[in-house]
Amino acid sequence: MTLEGKSTANSAASTTHAAPSEVTEQELQSKLFRLAILLATALSTIDEATPPATLPSGSKLPSSESFVKLSEQLHNDLVQLFNLAQKTATNLTLALKPSRNALAAASASSGSSVSPIGGLDAASLTAASAQLDAFSSEVLPKLAFLARKAAGEAQIFVRAAPRELSQAEKDERTRLEKEVTAIGGRIVDPSEATPPAKVPGLGLGLNLTKAIRHHVRDVMENVAGLCTSLMDANTLKVVHQAAAARARADGVRNGPIATQSLPLNAMEGRKKALEATAKVWAACDQATKELPTFNKEVVLKKWKEREEVMEDGWNELREGAGVDDAQPERDRESASIRQPGRGHTTSSSRTNAVDLELDESDPFAALQNMKLDDDEAAKAARFVPLIKLGRFLHGTLGRLLKSTFSRQQDQSVLDYDELHVLGERMLEAQDDLVAALLYGEQELGNGEDSDKEQATTLSGAVNIYVKIALQLVHESGVDALLEHAKSAALASKACPDSHQTAVKNVRICVEEMSKLGKSLAEQSDADG
Repeated sequence: MTLEGKSTANSAASTTHAAPSEVTEQELQSKLFRLAILLATALSTIDEATPPATLPSGSKLPSSESFVKLSEQLHNDLVQLFNLAQKTATNLTLALKPSRNALAAASASSGSSVSPIGGLDAASLTAASAQLDAFSSEVLPKLAFLARKAAGEAQIFVRAAPRELSQAEKDERTRLEKEVTAIGGRIVDPSEATPPAKVPGLGLGLNLTKAIRHHVRDVMENVAGLCTSLMDANTLKVVHQAAAARARADGVRNGPIATQSLPLNAMEGRKKALEATAKVWAACDQATKELPTFNKEVVLKKWKEREEVMEDGWNELREGAGVDDAQPERDRESASIRQPGRGHTTSSSRTNAVDLELDESDPFAALQNMKLDDDEAAKAARFVPLIKLGRFLHGTLGRLLKSTFSRQQDQSVLDYDELHVLGERMLEAQDDLVAALLYGEQELGNGEDSDKEQATTLSGAVNIYVKIALQLVHESGVDALLEHAKSAALASKACPDSHQTAVKNVRICVEEMSKLGKSLAEQSDADG
């Protein structure tokens, strides 16, 4: 499950070629065209769905350590290729740098379209050709290969084992096979029809491979921009025609940007080439700095971002319900009689969302002016503790995931991709619940994803929120991680007291959310 041979980037590090023959401007334009086609093909390739690695039943599974090593190797190879792309882009721009005399002469031709590389000597064109060859053979194909390699190793599946048949079943199957074969058919074994099962903890991870594809695509698109900045009118026209034909054929819209305009003179062409080179540098620099090594890094980063969004939703609910941070949320129900000047309206004077005047300059201004009446605020306040428990559960799990467990230990029990999916679903469920409480139950059931369970009532929204929170603990390997943390704490001092406390807090949150969620759902049904 690892890359064969030496590092791909090591072989790409050398761009030394035999002394090339001189290249003409027309030949260089042809190379730019071929490179544009290569880029369009590579971009299309890395966007194609890649079938996951599927092993026959009974196969010996690769170790999680092998994927740790593969992740590290991919990261190192990609970083070297990003650095090589920077170097090649710089060398290409330097090779095509016009002389001062050429720039001065070109200024007189201002107002007429010129070739961005017109007037250069043969040595400059030949040097530039070598850099285009480096892009075509050393950089772009290998970037595309590594992105596809990562996608193919993202997850590991195992086919279902065929059930052992009795002698009577074998005889019956033989008889049926003869009959079906006689009419040109084929009997499908039940194990063939059963989808292969994912092996938790194995593979590079979907979130890591998405990050790799994102950075590879970004670098390739900016290299495409550099290529188009050097094309003359004829080459650019042919590239646009090829891109349009490809789009008509299969809907793929990759390659150079169709709005690329020609420079009016050599100085403007030089400026555009330098700007395009700077974009390649920026994309490579960002990729080098931000490219994660492991799937866990990506998931934890998104986990932290999600915590902040969940906190915003919780604060929005608290403010709408009039619950102060220092005020116990459970006591908020008793405050049904409000003091004057608190900014709340009575139920008879509340403005309905459909009656609000729409401000086209700020479509959300109307919602910001909505206020809950006393009964609605008291009702919303009852749900603040539930959202608080959910936030606390999510945050505690995040701290556990960032704990000192080794990659091999947690990788063997955790499914980080499933954790991310469930975390996102929990955020969506919280958003639905908060929106229903602040803006009415008509906000429920409006999701576009029909594959996901959607609530149409407040009690349904509560049940889904609690259900996903419990799944986050029970169905993603976190249970096993908690048991591992507990065992480590009992066996040695390897697991600090903070881990023991976190494990205990998760258990308490699960129990309290189950009880409170059930109570709130029943109350919501009773309220009608």
